Amino acid sequence: MFGLDVNAGVAAIGQGRPSGYLIQALTSAALSLEPGNTSPYIEIFYASRDAREGRDNLGLDVGVLYRLTKRVALDAAVETSVAGAGPDWALRAGVSVRFGR
Repeated sequence: MFGLDVNAGVAAIGQGRPSGYLIQALTSAALSLEPGNTSPYIEIFYASRDAREGRDNLGLDVGVLYRLTKRVALDAAVETSVAGAGPDWALRAGVSVRFGR
């Protein structure tokens, strides 16, 4: 089974000179395959500049999520910048814990 997660958000980023706020747009779309406890995924994400002299960022990551239990999962990914101010590449790893029902 495939899953598609789409997220969007905005943030007001405080600026020092000149003072005020810069509105930042954030979006992402991730496509995952869920055959069992292991879920590979690919994600594309965009973030507009977070400083007046900054640049927008478009990135891509590929990774895998492994469910240890119904409530605990581990994930690892390789990230690259397609355009803008992001890193050439980065490795990420994390733990997710679900609370509640």
